Amino acid sequence: MTQQGAVGGDQTALHHGFVNLVTNDMKLAGIKSTTGVGIFSHQVNSQVPHSADDIKIINGIIADTVILGQFVPTSIGGAGAALFAGRTTLGDVKTITPCNLYSAPLPPGANVYASTANKRGADVHKEYLAHARELDRTLNNVPEGSVGPVEARLLSFGKGGIVAGLAMGAYGEFSHHVQILADFIAAKRAHDYVTSNTMPVHAAKNMFKQALLRKWGLFAHRGWAHLLLQRINRIGCAGHPVDAGDERSEAQMNRDHHHRHPDCGRA
Repeated sequence: MTQQGAVGGDQTALHHGFVNLVTNDMKLAGIKSTTGVGIFSHQVNSQVPHSADDIKIINGIIADTVILGQFVPTSIGGAGAALFAGRTTLGDVKTITPCNLYSAPLPPGANVYASTANKRGADVHKEYLAHARELDRTLNNVPEGSVGPVEARLLSFGKGGIVAGLAMGAYGEFSHHVQILADFIAAKRAHDYVTSNTMPVHAAKNMFKQALLRKWGLFAHRGWAHLLLQRINRIGCAGHPVDAGDERSEAQMNRDHHHRHPDCGRA
């Protein structure tokens, strides 16, 4: 599954950076997570040639993060707990550049930024489902309309089989599932915080959630600004293009980036 808009090493770094940021904040809250490597390998490996060395081929589908919410009690309450607590959920991060998604027709009164991030986030589950069905057809000879082992495995995760679409927009906006994940992290931190403090749990949750969304929003704005500045440096100012000898090839930059940042699981 590919990101919308321009591609390149800097956007990959931004994507991985947000994955790491969310993972670290879950860890601070005592919420366990892991990568999606190996989750679907049993469903596809029997049909993959032994010579295959591409990690994405061997694994079939690799989620950016696997939220191990089964270790968190549903009693912490809130929208986040309703979606994530008591179960294991796959999550996939998507970054949206300023592209044609922002000019798509919207319902009257809809906010273009929130709607764009929500639509991109909602598309994640559809893409995962389509990819799972394609793997079943091509690797497991599952006929059209039947549920194969890859699709069944996918639907065993999340509430109602949903994959959380964690979309970060070009203007610092986030999809609905990002907001719900922030609620989940804040609720867990508040639940632990009030055991040794006199602050009401709802006040503690608001405190943690606001701090979390501010941090994530700042990361998004700084990340996109850095990406734009890097691209300006590559093409040069108007009338002063960068000399070919001063700039490495895109392929070389991608190779260097992936050497330093191994693929942590973009499906």
